[in-house]
Amino acid sequence: PPHPPHRDASMGGDDELPEHAARVSSYGLDRYEVTVGRMRRFIEAYDKAALLAVLDAGAGAHPVIAGTQWQGSWDVRLPDTPGELEAALDCDPTATWTTMPGSNETYPLTCASWYLAYAFCAWDEGRLPTEAEWERAAIGGDENRLYPWGVDAPSAMLANYNATDNTTMVDVFAKPAGAGRYGQQGLAGSAWEWVLDLSDPGWYGGAGNDCQDCANVVG
Repeated sequence: PPHPPHRDASMGGDDELPEHAARVSSYGLDRYEVTVGRMRRFIEAYDKAALLAVLDAGAGAHPVIAGTQWQGSWDVRLPDTPGELEAALDCDPTATWTTMPGSNETYPLTCASWYLAYAFCAWDEGRLPTEAEWERAAIGGDENRLYPWGVDAPSAMLANYNATDNTTMVDVFAKPAGAGRYGQQGLAGSAWEWVLDLSDPGWYGGAGNDCQDCANVVG
């Protein structure tokens, strides 16, 4: 399967070690996690055939990493209709998606599959970040921060974690004090996030170490 969404831990899990070096070319990363409202616009415009044509043309691929383009075998992973897409986003009682707009429009979207995340990014004229790109933002580049904001232990002012706000989700812009070096919020706590790479516990000690623009490409 693709790499599991990130959960931020103070020292990293076993599958996030050893600490490693990686170099990336210039790239952009959204300041906020994708919201329910942004996904609603995607669903309102959803046309699977048209979307697949965009994907088949190379949208969503990393510009310098081979093998990151959409694969035809993934077509079946996308819902056929907007209704099926909505149903997929209502995956459990804590899902942030609702059929009717409400106070949750600026909550981060949950329940999106990796394939849907890839397709959404391509539709939105972007792409999923690689593991290395996401980590560079989360650690503040050469500052190699313990947390996105620095060294202070997590608190309710810095991140929403373990329901510190007495709710599982808050607005994507609710924790500005916890922003990373480059301005991104929600890099710790909040919703899990997809990256481009395939999950591999040995990646960081092998091909993922000391590399330039590398990704464990999903096959």
